[in-house]
Amino acid sequence: ALATSFNSYTTLPMSLSPWFGAMLADRLCSMWRSLGEPSPYFLFEFGGGTGVLARDVLRRVRDRHHRFFDALSAYILGERSEALQKVQR
Repeated sequence: ALATSFNSYTTLPMSLSPWFGAMLADRLCSMWRSLGEPSPYFLFEFGGGTGVLARDVLRRVRDRHHRFFDALSAYILGERSEALQKVQR
């Protein structure tokens, strides 16, 4: 019965708190540094949903990681849903 009533799940840690996006931004910045601080640098998020995670990551990068922010050429959201694509804009 469980298999027929449960057909999907969602993972929305970013909706719980902007601190998830901040933590991810800090980690992305440390990874960027370990790569030798390449510029330009691109971030890709697949299944960006409402864009909340992108917003939180970019805010943290802008506010705390200035060199990383300057090197960041684009944050690209890959989203199949046309409705969510409109929300992200």
